[in-house]
Amino acid sequence: MPVRMIGIVVGLVGVCFLAFYLVVRLLFMGQLDAAVADANVHSIEEILANLSLPVLIWLIWAYSFRVGMLLAVIGGAVHGGMGKRGLWLLAAGGVGYLATCYLPFVDYSPRYYGILGTAILVLFLLLVRDWARRRSC
Repeated sequence: MPVRMIGIVVGLVGVCFLAFYLVVRLLFMGQLDAAVADANVHSIEEILANLSLPVLIWLIWAYSFRVGMLLAVIGGAVHGGMGKRGLWLLAAGGVGYLATCYLPFVDYSPRYYGILGTAILVLFLLLVRDWARRRSC
């Protein structure tokens, strides 16, 4: 399978996640919220103990927007011919973002989120510097 086709497939999977997010958000959110409230789940252990179809759909919905965006961006980068190093950095940054935003290993901490925000800003500035350096050549 050609590389550009792989990019299209990955991008379309991301778009499917985004479409799932929108459909559930617009049509079924009230029912899902009620089902999750009835299940009375507040932690990962309670979710796993009371796993039902509405709770599973709610979990997939909760992650679908950001996972869909990440897959769509990676698919566009593959389709656009981005280098392997850039793709690995993009994928690692996206997975790192998902891990730091959704895994409950840290409670709310202003210092933690300040460090993450500073890292995002520094990486953005490095990206702009790299882009400007390549443009001037």
